Amino acid sequence: FTAAAEEPDDHGRLPVACLYGLSLGFNGRSGYNLAMNECGWFGSRISALLHILRAGVCGYLVTLSGNDASEHLTIQEIEIVSKIQNSRVTNLLAPYVKRLRDLNATKPPVKKNTVNANGDITSGSFTFPQSLWSTIIPRIVSLAKACFDQIFATDQWKLFLQNPISMTDWVRLEASVVNDNSLIWLRDLAINDHMEPLLGRLHAVAELCFFGLGTGAVRHEEVLRITVLSCQWHNSYLYYWTESHKRGSLKSSTRPNLVEHRLPLSLSSIVLLIRYLLTASVDFDNKMFFPCNPDASMLGLIQDLFDFDCQPHMLHVRHLFTSIGNIIMPENDRFGGSEGCFVSSTILTEKSGHTQMTGRHAYSTWLENSDEVLYDLYHRHLGEVVVDPPQVDFTPFSDVILKASLKELLGRKAVYRSDDQKNMIRIAANSIIRHSFVGLPCGHGKSLSWMVPTMASYLSGRHIGLRIIIVPYKFLLGHVVHHAVSMLGLLKEKLAVAYL
Repeated sequence: FTAAAEEPDDHGRLPVACLYGLSLGFNGRSGYNLAMNECGWFGSRISALLHILRAGVCGYLVTLSGNDASEHLTIQEIEIVSKIQNSRVTNLLAPYVKRLRDLNATKPPVKKNTVNANGDITSGSFTFPQSLWSTIIPRIVSLAKACFDQIFATDQWKLFLQNPISMTDWVRLEASVVNDNSLIWLRDLAINDHMEPLLGRLHAVAELCFFGLGTGAVRHEEVLRITVLSCQWHNSYLYYWTESHKRGSLKSSTRPNLVEHRLPLSLSSIVLLIRYLLTASVDFDNKMFFPCNPDASMLGLIQDLFDFDCQPHMLHVRHLFTSIGNIIMPENDRFGGSEGCFVSSTILTEKSGHTQMTGRHAYSTWLENSDEVLYDLYHRHLGEVVVDPPQVDFTPFSDVILKASLKELLGRKAVYRSDDQKNMIRIAANSIIRHSFVGLPCGHGKSLSWMVPTMASYLSGRHIGLRIIIVPYKFLLGHVVHHAVSMLGLLKEKLAVAYL
């Protein structure tokens, strides 16, 4: 009420409510000169401010009426209403809203993102030719190979692009390939000195891979938040999860939303080599995937790939990849929409005696592994040739990884309770035949036979997969589920514990 009724003594000074309303519509991002925000958005904010002030005045009138049940306003209340109607706040803010809405109504529609008959995508003043964006993956691979030729001291790095990679531990980068019956480890690749500009270029390549080549368009700040444990190496592919902190409304959950992505086969090994170079050449927090590198410019890389005269804005690049998704997989196409659900046309569905809604909910056909098909389809349209992963032999978990997983679950001083328990965990983690029997008495830690391998899979960047535990007694069920949720809590949304 006080803000709505304010009348400054100096006629040249605006009321506080008006100053606050105007501050919502201007910013200084363009330098020292103020720039007005979009007029429709600006008008909506001032209109919301007016509604808040009116609600405050109504609340004040309610407090004055007390227990008076009369439907008529008292003389004091009429004077207050008249004062607010004639106040400078109301008579300044209301014209602001009208003027801004009139400006918004005269704005011509803006075509932000368009695609022509040739498949060329235009975002703002930048046009991305179809001949370039449809071959972006092989061109990035060629660019990375040219950088690797100068950075690595030998040609052994090429083996990691030609042969199946055996990933022992993603976090510690324990990866190897077999060449002429000899084992070549990633950590043994020699690096030349003074390669900072090329490392900055490869840093930008990795950012672009995570930004738009893992299916979908990720925000750049989400790319920079990716950690090593946000990635998993599985079946020669690099999967990664981004955290979106964007909230649709104040009522939405504050928990970040995890979104899964997968890089194509050729770029997975490229990013693996880039991560090795960044880790070996730059001193930074190894928990994060990307170090702070002023020489890295993803926008500069886009400028070179599409031969622009200047760097595009980050939003233009994001619109490029969202437009590619819209072109490749439109809603309800042959892929079955965003959920992999196939529904026949309305005419054909009605021939079966169903409405389209009934056909979708009760008679639809779902695509198996729809996410994997989506990844492959997306990458094919961007120039990826090979989509089937090579056959990789199972790599057993080392005793070091299993011991580290045990300590992650039970604390730094944790040790195996017995040699039998140690052998049981080793068999459960590394059994290839999938049929093993271990008999241990009650209280000897049999639950760790599946908890430790689960944690080991997570810490080493492997696919966690599905594990089914059968408990013989119902009274043990709650105990097992509680311990699983509490001890494996650091996996957060990447692990779901449920029971039947």
